Parts: sequence; structure tokens; C-alpha cells
Amino acid sequence: MSPAMSKSQQRLMMAAEHGATFPKAKALRKSMSKRQMHDYASGSMKGKPERVTPKMAGVRKGGR
Repeated sequence: MSPAMSKSQQRLMMAAEHGATFPKAKALRKSMSKRQMHDYASGSMKGKPERVTPKMAGVRKGGR
């Protein structure tokens, strides 16, 4: 599992890993193992963008 691509992803994974109760965190805990969440949450935030757009992540719109 690769680490989070942005500070926002990393904070979300940290919150889910530590038992946050908001809906997105609960959904992550159901769909990922503790190890996967830890892998995403660990590492330095230095140099990461605040957010990643689909274009930055290499995701194309339109399903191609």
C-alpha cells in the first residue's frame, strides 16, 4: 500500500485509524485493514500538496 498522496488524505486516514466517528472515517474502517490505514497515515506531510485533484492522481474522467 502506498502512502497518502496529499495532506488531506493523510489526515483522514489518521482520524479513521484513531477511531473518528464521522461517516467517511467509519466507512474507511469497514473497507480497510488497520495496517492499510496505518500505511496511508504514516510518513511526513512535508512536500505534499494540501489536496490532490483527479488529474494529479492520474484518474481520467469518462471511464477510459
